[in-house]
Amino acid sequence: MIEVASAPRAVMVDGNGFPYRIGDRVIRDSEERITALKQSYLETGFDRRLADALPGDLDESLFPPGAARDSGWMARRGLVVPRRGTPAVTNAAILLAAREPMSRWHPNAGLRIFRVAGTEITRGASRNVSQIERLVLPLAGLIPAAYATLRGQIRKSEKLHDLFFREVPEYPDFAWQEAVVNALAHRDYADTGRGVEVWMYDDRMEVLSPGAPVPPITIEALQSARGTHASRNPLVARVLVELGLMREEGEGIPRMFDEMQRSLLQSPELELTADGRFKVVLKNTPIFEVADETWRHLVERLTADVAQRRVLLAHPEGFTNEQYRDVNDVDRDEAYRQIQGMVSAGIVLAADRPGRGVRYRLSPGLLETRSWLVARLPAVRKHLAERGPLTNADYRELFGVTRYTARDELRRLVEEGVLEIQGSRRGSHYIAGPQIETA
Repeated sequence: MIEVASAPRAVMVDGNGFPYRIGDRVIRDSEERITALKQSYLETGFDRRLADALPGDLDESLFPPGAARDSGWMARRGLVVPRRGTPAVTNAAILLAAREPMSRWHPNAGLRIFRVAGTEITRGASRNVSQIERLVLPLAGLIPAAYATLRGQIRKSEKLHDLFFREVPEYPDFAWQEAVVNALAHRDYADTGRGVEVWMYDDRMEVLSPGAPVPPITIEALQSARGTHASRNPLVARVLVELGLMREEGEGIPRMFDEMQRSLLQSPELELTADGRFKVVLKNTPIFEVADETWRHLVERLTADVAQRRVLLAHPEGFTNEQYRDVNDVDRDEAYRQIQGMVSAGIVLAADRPGRGVRYRLSPGLLETRSWLVARLPAVRKHLAERGPLTNADYRELFGVTRYTARDELRRLVEEGVLEIQGSRRGSHYIAGPQIETA
């Protein structure tokens, strides 16, 4: 590992502008923004201040293996500093690994988790709020404990937003974990009167932490999901990355947006509340509801990316460029490029005329497959659920077709992943495949 001392101002590389390192990427930004970011790190924040503590007040088992045997490990990370010949402990070290009780050092350094029965809080006799847990631990132990507690509160469902019949949590793991770890790592610990809170509603999860983002970061920049970063507690953040509890700064927020979108959920909402707290809202309701099980099945089988599947599920009869943009949050040119990919793949037909408002319609082959599956799947699903394996004779009885037509259509259902064949020749029969729901 090579360590280079930080310059107080942005450094220009000849012919290459002002670079800044975020994780494993180099970004280009203005001299003013990079200098402002550097200045925010030079300020003596809460985590750099000295605590009324000694190295013996730290639980070194919470640090990486071998750190306790390396006399300079904590000094190089700013967790201890020399003071009149005696190591002094910073608040960063206390927040990360203080021996319990943690409340001795900070009355609200932990995390409180609440459950609301409904979508809004009610008071008085109809109060619908209960506190699930109050965790008061140093960060190195608090973050895993918070994940374990919240995982037990996050429901799983096949019907909520699982468009392809797989049991999934109501929020993607990375998204809610990133919201929690960011709140704990970047909150304003100088505000000792308030702590980090997680509120679990029926339709959403809210994570609140004291303090606004530090300059030059803005709510607008974060909401745009650009890879940018600044930490109020840089010493804490660095160690959390080394412990594997936090992503490199600048990586987490964009991926949180990406994970929500991949799960076909609404993008996270970020806001600064009236009382000066930073709030992240994750909603568990899908962007759209899809009731047609056959269409869900067919879309999964297509050679298409997530954005293309999203628009097909949202607009099963066809869509415009504007509708594609609305569903996938892309600009007109990117929407056009992705739609042309669908045309090339034979999923939709090319536009029959140029200009705005053109609707891209499903290809005849896709329409035929959908119509055929609509005519076959319900009866096949019912037979498998009520009578078990399906034979050629059963299929002929269900649909009034010949032996040879039944053979060909059963093969087609196997190719579609609806059925699986067992046995051979006269002893062959069909059971539910991976792409059918028999319940």
